[in-house]
Amino acid sequence: MDLVLIILLLIVGIILIIKAGDIFVEAAVWFAGVSRIPKFIIGATVVSLATTLPEIVVSAIAAFQGNVDMSTGNAIGSVIVNTGLIMGLSIAFIPIAMKRKGFLEKVVFCGVSILLFGAFALGGSFKLWQVLVLLAIAVMFTLENVRSGSKNRKENHEEIIEFDKRKFYINIVKFVLGTAGIFFGARLLIDNATELANFLNVPQRVIAITTVALGTSLPELATAITAIRKKGTALSLGNIIGANIANIALVIPVSAFIYGGSLPIEPMNGIIDSGVAILLLLVAALPTLIRKKFSSWQGIALISIYLIYIAYIFFV
Repeated sequence: MDLVLIILLLIVGIILIIKAGDIFVEAAVWFAGVSRIPKFIIGATVVSLATTLPEIVVSAIAAFQGNVDMSTGNAIGSVIVNTGLIMGLSIAFIPIAMKRKGFLEKVVFCGVSILLFGAFALGGSFKLWQVLVLLAIAVMFTLENVRSGSKNRKENHEEIIEFDKRKFYINIVKFVLGTAGIFFGARLLIDNATELANFLNVPQRVIAITTVALGTSLPELATAITAIRKKGTALSLGNIIGANIANIALVIPVSAFIYGGSLPIEPMNGIIDSGVAILLLLVAALPTLIRKKFSSWQGIALISIYLIYIAYIFFV
């Protein structure tokens, strides 16, 4: 296949995933709201899950096709992109204060998830009990989000969404189209990412960690760029850490279940990738927890580590 066509179809797949994901989330939130589910629960479950939906679907389809390097590479690669590039850009341009308590909880969950990823990779595959451990972390993190959301909510200001028959049918269509669009976009992304890897004669893992992971993280990147342009704090850096937890604790288990057995991973790759992810987390978190704010130098350091890592996996 022609390189230009491969890249074009890959871009179409990424755009389709992002746009379809937005439509899916709008419909899911509407249905949850009509069901009188409190907003804090919707935010902690439906919305939080939706931010990781592109990574989940892409990795799951890759696992179904037997492209395990693409599946695991996208999971850990998204963590590295989120922390190194997206958080790095945000912090470099907008150093902001951060409440220690809520941020610390996310950092602990994220750190444990990354360390377990690296430890489990030593065995050459993610076994059933290991997958269940990761899934338990995802459940505990979701419950913690629900607990903290319940504690902080203001019931008197919750908007009640009334049932409307016309909106019901519209959201049914949006839900179906969003779901179909995500899966079709994911297939385009995976198939053409595989073709790109073959064309460039590089391992699928390299394309997964760079192109695919960046593609599925574009919504977060777009939010970061908007926040930088408006010189505001629209981007919640704590939520990026939260997305990283889901990228490991949800994406790996779902991929393993779809694969139908122990999910293989090259031990050395798992150690290197998780090591870089932990390094990025430490640079982002430790100074912030001590000083209760982010500094520009942290952002520059995160971007530098990310670029060095990308150069390493391409040329070493």
